[in-house]
Parts: sequence; C-alpha cells; structure tokens
Amino acid sequence: MMLILFMNKCNLLEKKIKSGVSIKKSLLSFGDRPNDAASVTKYLKMKLKEILQQCLPPSRTLYIFPMSVTVCLKRPSFAPGDSFVNFDVLL
Repeated sequence: MMLILFMNKCNLLEKKIKSGVSIKKSLLSFGDRPNDAASVTKYLKMKLKEILQQCLPPSRTLYIFPMSVTVCLKRPSFAPGDSFVNFDVLL
C-alpha cells in the first residue's frame, strides 16, 4: 500500500522567501541551510519522511509531491476565431 502526500502552495512559499522571510526564525531545526524554496522543500520532505516512517508500517511506500495549485474563479473570455484554450484559466 502507498501513501501519497501533496505539498501544496509551494508558489506562496517561494514568494514569502523572496520577500525576505527567514525560515530558520520560525523553524529552528532548519539550521543554517540556504533560505530558498528548493532547500526548504527538500528539508520538509526529509522531515515528513522521518516522521511518517515512525508511524507507518515498513511495507508502505511514501511519495511526496511539492506543487502549486491555483484556482481562477473568473470565467475566461474567448474572442471569435480563437483557436486555443488556456487551461490555466479554466481550472
């Protein structure tokens, strides 16, 4: 049996870090790692794996996917003759 974990809102994490937020101020165990989204994501995946391995039976496989999902509540407008669909807007 497998467990799939989606780490959502990675785009907001990156935006916060770029605005000057220091991760190690809120997450002391983060230590002196680089204050960038890739390092934070890698660290969180490692910590989640450690925690879940303590709680899950060894036969379980864990998959972790960092992602950014946005939902647009505004309906797209299409002009006559448009031959493409912007799927980012349709979500």
